[in-house]
Amino acid sequence: MKNILAILIFLLIASASAASAQAVTKSKIIGKWRATAMEADGKTFSISSEASITQFFLSADKKKMSHEDSTLMKEMGKMIYGMVGDVRFEFKANDSLHATIGITMDGKKKTETETMHYSVADGKLTMDMAEDKKEIVEIQMPDAHTMALVNFSAAKGGKLIFSKQ
Repeated sequence: MKNILAILIFLLIASASAASAQAVTKSKIIGKWRATAMEADGKTFSISSEASITQFFLSADKKKMSHEDSTLMKEMGKMIYGMVGDVRFEFKANDSLHATIGITMDGKKKTETETMHYSVADGKLTMDMAEDKKEIVEIQMPDAHTMALVNFSAAKGGKLIFSKQ
């Protein structure tokens, strides 16, 4: 009897958690979004600054890390921040997406904006990139102000997490 009760409680909690996740529709993603975090290997870290990214890499296993390793981790933090530290999307009701990416290379920031067509279906976002290239990613929305793009190319197999602006 206790096992059945435990299973019922588990199922209730699991179904409540599933129901709390937002079903993704076009109307829910319309607006301005900014990349604020990444998730890799089950760990989430802020991408709001080069220091926060570097801290994530340095916290991995300090005891086993040599000076060369820590220097490499600092360079990785700098490189990742340069690639994803300023990613903004604006989804419009007319199916256009304005993607703005601020890339920092050699201390110089370059901002590029691209407009493309997008669609949302079955929890997937399809972005029509240049010359017949499409990127299709899973969208997760734990709430109305948070969106995660799963396996987005910029996240290299992890999640790129956006906050609604």
